[in-house]
Amino acid sequence: MLQDPPSALETEVLRDAIRSLEVALGVWGGGGRGDREAWGGDYLRQARRLLQAPSAESAASALLMIGEVSRSCDSEATGIVKAAERAARDVVVVRCRSQQRDPGSRLEFLSVAERAFGVSDEGLDRELAACLLVAFYKLGRRPLE
Repeated sequence: MLQDPPSALETEVLRDAIRSLEVALGVWGGGGRGDREAWGGDYLRQARRLLQAPSAESAASALLMIGEVSRSCDSEATGIVKAAERAARDVVVVRCRSQQRDPGSRLEFLSVAERAFGVSDEGLDRELAACLLVAFYKLGRRPLE
């Protein structure tokens, strides 16, 4: 099955997320501060590769990886890694919205997001769902095309 080309909004948020990851790698991930930073750099590079794949599932995996790094980096890098996390979250949201029949439906969005994150019965973590919904409403004001 052929995949539709990415929308202008998806291209924009993906470009922003890749740029944010590059900045985060420059601050945290070069390995100069030890094994923990080297591990963080490996995760950030893997997240960048995952974001470049066209699916919501790969973007969701990237978001989770960046979240792991943001919880383990030192205080001077936290803000920059968190910015990369927010940018990756926007990619997840845009890709989930593109799979909806009704792009304004909150419930349909959450259902698509649950599939992207590989959860079903238990649903999304409350904090993750709240963050995704904030981005859903923020990005919902912008057309997908």
